[in-house]
Amino acid sequence: MSRSRTYPLFKSMAALAALAALGVGLTACGNENPSGTEPTGSGAASPSETTSTEPASEWKVAELEGMQFKAPPDWSVSLEDGVSYVMGSPKDEQGYRAGRGIFNAGSSLALSLDELATTSRDNVIGDYSKVERLKDVTFGGTTFFHIRGSGEAQTYDLYGALVGDVEVSVAWSFNPDLATQKQIDGWINQVMPTFKA
Repeated sequence: MSRSRTYPLFKSMAALAALAALGVGLTACGNENPSGTEPTGSGAASPSETTSTEPASEWKVAELEGMQFKAPPDWSVSLEDGVSYVMGSPKDEQGYRAGRGIFNAGSSLALSLDELATTSRDNVIGDYSKVERLKDVTFGGTTFFHIRGSGEAQTYDLYGALVGDVEVSVAWSFNPDLATQKQIDGWINQVMPTFKA
């Protein structure tokens, strides 16, 4: 029996496509593991598995459907169209932000994290030579899949989880000319561990 499914995650794909048009990007270092739907280990640096942290009170809050992330005070956090939060990394010396994460949450028809990850990986939009699922990570006691797209112009890291029937996703996109992979992973790891359901 076939059924059509609509995932709120795809809203972030459209938003990321718009970001690509603005020159803010979606590609990242991948690894040599074959692309597949099962998580693969990665020699590339990625945010470490952790539990929720308690950042200082001046951190900025992004909350949708009872799901919450916090960003440091030097980040920008704004609700776009009442649907998605855009969390922009700190500005550099020239006043540019190297990238951002787009946070979405909403009802999901996915029956499992693996189903959500497979659908998300198959629907990545962008110019990537490789899109693969990396090892799952845990933030705030919740398991997130991690999808990484490899390309030359932009970085792309997608984290997604199911909390009950709510799908949570953060699609990270950075300009590799403005930041190293180590800086990118550091920024992602400032926000993702703050997750609360």
